[in-house]
Amino acid sequence: MRQAEAKHAQEMAECADDAIPEPDRSFSSRDTRKEKKRREAAQRNQQYRREKQLRDELQQVEQSLEAVQLRHDEIVRQLQSPETYKDGTDIAELNRQLAATQVSIQEFTRRWEELSVALEGMRVGLT
Repeated sequence: MRQAEAKHAQEMAECADDAIPEPDRSFSSRDTRKEKKRREAAQRNQQYRREKQLRDELQQVEQSLEAVQLRHDEIVRQLQSPETYKDGTDIAELNRQLAATQVSIQEFTRRWEELSVALEGMRVGLT
């Protein structure tokens, strides 16, 4: 009877060994830590590149917005000047330019807001 119990215990141990896979020893915990650090560094680099792209575009939009606002202000000054009406300047053309600058200001302002929100979201970790 003891032999049967011993054989049964040995069979159970072998079955248990089959059920529990051997750990993969090809990677040490040091290797997995290195790989984890590499992945984290790659994620940080990707995040930095996206953030830089947004910052660069934001800077371009700000410069364009400033230029359009300066042109808008110049057109307004021309339209407010009595000299403009005396020297035969094309008032209709100035009004068209004024309308175009107003549309551009709205578009640049909208894009500036989108970029600012996206950049802030990245900084806080929302995107």
